[in-house]
Amino acid sequence: MKHIIIKSVGPITEADIQLRQLNVIIGPQSLGKSTVLKIASYCTWVEKRIELTQMPSFFNTDNNFISPLKTFHRMKDFFNEGSSIFYENFMSDWVTARNATTGQLQILNLNVTYKYDSERNRDVVSIQNGNTLDITDISSGLQSLIPLYVHLNYLYNGLYQTETTQRLAGKWENEDLLQIIYKELFENKGKTEAVHSVERENERGEIETTKIRF
Repeated sequence: MKHIIIKSVGPITEADIQLRQLNVIIGPQSLGKSTVLKIASYCTWVEKRIELTQMPSFFNTDNNFISPLKTFHRMKDFFNEGSSIFYENFMSDWVTARNATTGQLQILNLNVTYKYDSERNRDVVSIQNGNTLDITDISSGLQSLIPLYVHLNYLYNGLYQTETTQRLAGKWENEDLLQIIYKELFENKGKTEAVHSVERENERGEIETTKIRF
């Protein structure tokens, strides 16, 4: 899903829209429907350019991003000092994932590996015979598959596993805290005992149960 936010552009004061495969925009005349569609179409074009060139930094300057939009869609007078366009899509996630994939990543069981060469800003794909290709030179099927697979791999091995480790640490901290509470409130003050069960996930993903007197 694509997300676009337009502020102070032409007749639009502010628009925050989630773009889907099919979008229907309805409203009175001269309120900005065409402006939204022009900007959404242009942002899609920019996305395709980045996919082909692998150079997102090119559009980081206002002139490289705004000038073609103003010229092609005849929107020269639509912008002011407070104008802004925010466009979020898969490409922003892809850039993060590819930057994290600096080692050889096996792509399923296809005898194909991928890695990002940060020094040369290249997406390197190695095929079965040992040859290496730029991602723009491989089949369209692999061009579609590899970014998705790299992104999923980053989400699981980069983010999910890290968060799991943090959650495990949090559970151990909670268990230590319960032991302290038990000691202060029950051992030191001679209160009646009860049993409290604490479940935690170990490093192998197995659930362990610890009984604590409480």
